Amino acid sequence: MLSKDIMKRMIVEFHESELPELIEREIGARIKLDMRRIVTIIGIRRSGKTYLMYSLIKRLLEKGVEGNRILYIDFEDDRITPFSTADFDRLLDAYFELYPGNVRGGIYIFLDEIQNAIGWEKAVRRLHDRLDARIFITGSSSKMLSREIATSLRGRTMTFEVTPFSLSEILGAKGVKVDDKTQFSTSRFKVMEILRDYLEFGGFPEVALEPDDDIKIRMLRQYLETIIARDLAERFGLRNIPFLRELMRYLATSAGKSFSASSFFRSS
Repeated sequence: MLSKDIMKRMIVEFHESELPELIEREIGARIKLDMRRIVTIIGIRRSGKTYLMYSLIKRLLEKGVEGNRILYIDFEDDRITPFSTADFDRLLDAYFELYPGNVRGGIYIFLDEIQNAIGWEKAVRRLHDRLDARIFITGSSSKMLSREIATSLRGRTMTFEVTPFSLSEILGAKGVKVDDKTQFSTSRFKVMEILRDYLEFGGFPEVALEPDDDIKIRMLRQYLETIIARDLAERFGLRNIPFLRELMRYLATSAGKSFSASSFFRSS
């Protein structure tokens, strides 16, 4: 079993740290902080799920919720790997030992990258049923599809899918305001530049905010490799990684065309 002291250290570390600089996402306005259902946030890797969770925490703090009423755990932290079903009870014990006044309820639990915890479905259902708490979880969409989550949590969840930045979100992140007069002003050139960049490199937040094109390309290649090697291969038990890479390359260069297996094999 995992050490309760390590869990306490992680809880206190989060409470003592500052939230990073955040960019408001359009989907954030749709997520209510007082939902009785478990809020599940899914999405492709590097789409901004964790930062969306941080923005929800920021909203709670701005509404006057005490910081110690917020429990945040990142399940990609190597200090708590592997995390099993029994460790959820130890996590709650560690939290309530730190803040015994919160036992009566009214707490907010944020579980980031929950798919890394073994048996998380039963544990989260139990937390939802027995605690006076609002629960928010994030997970990679490759391992947590909407229909699977609905089945696992048995109707207790409301699922939101995070996608990379839209063009309007990138404009906002870069401080460019667009209104009816923009097409007549010099700022239209900046908008056109951002649009060209968006069409070429897409809207992954880290990529969109990176000024160096070479680094953007490197980032996107790393994202693709991770998606192929971890998400697709692990999820479906695939072993022929070179074949997956070649298939992805073919699909990417054939956008807008119908797919034919025979054409693909002829091109290989």
